[in-house]
Amino acid sequence: MKYLALLATIFLAACSPRNAPDINKSLNEEEFAGLETIGNSYESTALNYELDAKDGSLINFTSCSDVENTHKESVKEDQFPLFIMLVRNCQALNLFFKGQNSSATFLPNMLSSEFIRNLPATSIPYLGGEKPTESNETMEKAYPNLKTQEISPSVLQVQLDDMDINFTTLAKGDFNGDGIEDLLLRLDWTMTTAYGKGYDLLLIEADEKIMRITKRW
Repeated sequence: MKYLALLATIFLAACSPRNAPDINKSLNEEEFAGLETIGNSYESTALNYELDAKDGSLINFTSCSDVENTHKESVKEDQFPLFIMLVRNCQALNLFFKGQNSSATFLPNMLSSEFIRNLPATSIPYLGGEKPTESNETMEKAYPNLKTQEISPSVLQVQLDDMDINFTTLAKGDFNGDGIEDLLLRLDWTMTTAYGKGYDLLLIEADEKIMRITKRW
């Protein structure tokens, strides 16, 4: 009996997601504009990106520290969205280095129309006004007329009535310490009925029951 109990304990431990082989955290380098080299830390990662300043000079970004220390008011207005893209990339990079490998995942290997349609309905850019409230609605239910187009394995475009959004995978890993793989999505959005463009960042957690947004920038 003791032998059988021991076998049962070993079997259950082997089936536990937390005892599964490590799922390495990953960074989508192709979507990090200006990424020169990835160092061993957030601080040692090198960038090579330039934007125009309002005074006519060039702002050269060689690291995320440069991005953090640049005031948004110093960037030329028509290049401000690109500066926000750098900010979002660096926020994702910081989380990537702080994150851990995962022992279980409920995320797909690549973005798909089905995955995006089942994201929370609040997985759209926040443009001010009343903040979106979390609900059980999915994107598909809240926006029945949305159209999707797969751009690449890591980028999927969603077309709403007045906005196009490229959902872009920036990083995967355990970012909250529960052992389950999380997803950092950058939303590259453009208004189609008025001038407007920007970049948002969402932290998506997923388990066997639900996907949720736990942080947005």
